[in-house]
Amino acid sequence: MNTHFILQKDSKQITFDSNEEDVSLFAFSLQKTFDRNGNNVFVNIRDPEAYYQDVQYLLDESKIHRNQALEELLSGKYKFKYNPKKLIDEFILSPNRRSKRYLTLKNDYFRILSNYAIISKRLLEIQKKTEEEFPDMAERLNLIDEVLMKCFRRGENVIKCYLKYKKYMNLDIDDLTTQAELQSEYIKDLFSMVDKRQNISDEMEIQYTLDAYRRLTELSSNFVNILRICIEFIEGVEEPKLNDKFINNCKLIKMNSKYSRIVEFIDPSIRHSESHINTKVIQGQKMVQITENMKGERKIIAEYQFDEIKDMKKHLERLVLPSLITSFSANEIALFDMILMSPEYLTLLVHIGNKKIAYP
Repeated sequence: MNTHFILQKDSKQITFDSNEEDVSLFAFSLQKTFDRNGNNVFVNIRDPEAYYQDVQYLLDESKIHRNQALEELLSGKYKFKYNPKKLIDEFILSPNRRSKRYLTLKNDYFRILSNYAIISKRLLEIQKKTEEEFPDMAERLNLIDEVLMKCFRRGENVIKCYLKYKKYMNLDIDDLTTQAELQSEYIKDLFSMVDKRQNISDEMEIQYTLDAYRRLTELSSNFVNILRICIEFIEGVEEPKLNDKFINNCKLIKMNSKYSRIVEFIDPSIRHSESHINTKVIQGQKMVQITENMKGERKIIAEYQFDEIKDMKKHLERLVLPSLITSFSANEIALFDMILMSPEYLTLLVHIGNKKIAYP
């Protein structure tokens, strides 16, 4: 049998043409995978028979493995003793994806896939209920999801999408969700105590409202930074800054007519003003002035009535921040769904423990 094949990189290529059995076996052992940057590479696999067995297992054309895994999870017969998300993250970013350390991902593939299917279904049910009860939130959820999708769920291949996501998504969504819950409890307790106090002045009450508003804007700041990055990508910026000032992030988003509503009710000057003692409560007028020292002269940059501050705090707490947390969580789950179902990820799995040399 005569074997003829070409290995090529850019303008360089090597041509093989032989009737030797070893060359034929070498040609059949070459399979495509992806390097650390998500680019195609060819590798010489150690055991072609095991490779094709793994391919058949992961394709699961009869859906036997998938159905069995789903039943195990729903019945409680199987419970994860590790964090699948963290292990997948480590695996994709690893310089040594062939390590047998990651065999669990291959062996548990259908359990992990089914687990994310269950999570996705529950999240969709919650979102649907939320959208029916709160139409304003539905619009924000759709806008934020569109921004995140265009930025992180579209690309050459899903591996590159995830690498981009990890480069720019410099926040821990689970941790921020926990912080938001703690701040919500703090604000709830704070205003419960305020309500019980007698003869509290309007001026003192607005100070508590401003404190709550600043805490909520602080929580939103990391999300807003990511959205600014995504909108810059959408607008054609090739390498957005990883971090920018909160006020600059809000300004850029507000300049985008389509997505400006995402940061409605967020005024970074209120958050910033406290550290420089630039908040002035006008007694008797129920007004708050936000000032800034410009060349030795204090100037007013924003004015709000007490009721406006209270309304902004309410919307930030009940609408804006929940929309951000929900959308970012949903985006991450959607991205992992994409990864698990992608041919790129399956290609990486079949090479675990079965790869020799890479041929770029």
